[in-house]
Amino acid sequence: MEYAAKHAHARATHRNGRIEVIDCYRDGFGVLVDHPVPLLALGFGVCALVWAAWGLVGLPFIGALVGFAFAALVSTPLTFGFAYVCLRAVRDDEVEPGEVASVYDRYLDAALAAALTAGLVLVGLAFFVVPGVYLLVRFAFVPYLIVEEHRSATDAMFESFERTQGHGWAILALGVCRLVLFGVGSATFGLLIVPGAVWSDLALASLYARASGRTRAADIGIDF
Repeated sequence: MEYAAKHAHARATHRNGRIEVIDCYRDGFGVLVDHPVPLLALGFGVCALVWAAWGLVGLPFIGALVGFAFAALVSTPLTFGFAYVCLRAVRDDEVEPGEVASVYDRYLDAALAAALTAGLVLVGLAFFVVPGVYLLVRFAFVPYLIVEEHRSATDAMFESFERTQGHGWAILALGVCRLVLFGVGSATFGLLIVPGAVWSDLALASLYARASGRTRAADIGIDF
């Protein structure tokens, strides 16, 4: 039996109904161990596009505009597709690399949501950082809602606000862990940056699946 399937139920049912960050990362690690090649390959490809976009943003005027456009229209929507692949993986569905392109079925909504959420978060960060971090947390479920539930950009944003309620601290903790893993990856000359990013994406997908009550251990409570 695969690692993730073998240990999920025992982890999910003994924490008084709370979604624990450590459990999400354990789920993510188990899934990554089960499917290392497709997940790491897709993760590297998506990360390369994201880094390319931000590299363009660092260029003077025209380059920066091209970078922002590339990020909003290409790289960020593809991160939505990869988030869906991770969600399917933590639910023990078959990992299909082609699913990363499923975002193109909802491309306009994904691109619009990427632009709106990025813009609002940047504005929030400009106002003493905390509002931006708050919005970043509350928009965490937008990719799953657009790709899986076929919601519009604005509907997904409002719905994400609703579904992240009660899970904000857990999502924030996942974000802090992501930064720590990025630091560790940087200390290894970049070798572990992509594995750390993929692991974090799987952990967030696990949290979303748990919060939605659609996991391998669906009887977990979500009062957190």
